[in-house]
Amino acid sequence: MLGLIAALVVLLGGQDAAAPDKGPIRERSPAVAPRNPSDNQRLATEVAGIFHQVFPHWRLRCDDSDFVRQRIQFDVTVDREGRIVSGPTMVDPQDDAAWRATAESARRALIAAAPFDVPEGFAGGRYRPTFNAASACAAR
Repeated sequence: MLGLIAALVVLLGGQDAAAPDKGPIRERSPAVAPRNPSDNQRLATEVAGIFHQVFPHWRLRCDDSDFVRQRIQFDVTVDREGRIVSGPTMVDPQDDAAWRATAESARRALIAAAPFDVPEGFAGGRYRPTFNAASACAAR
């Protein structure tokens, strides 16, 4: 379990924040602004937990070194009920067969995992989860 949590930290590190509808992805402001760092940590933990639900759906090919070396990001908007309402859209797609295959497997897993179980009071938002195949394989 700790291995999966560590993988999530790497997987989502700095990339799980929501943004307004315009402009680049940046850290989101929750419905009620956190009053202290522990509130920010709680929000980050909640978002990591939401995207952790993708792992059981991701068909990992850990014996394929081309697969394992890939790191894929998506822009995705999740509503307050855990439904994907926009995306997932690949960020910086690459013209490489291994990257495309890994990205497609992660995209399918993201879609299959929805609707996500979300904590009470979850506001939803725009997120950029990162799928790091090496970390996911290491956490198996």
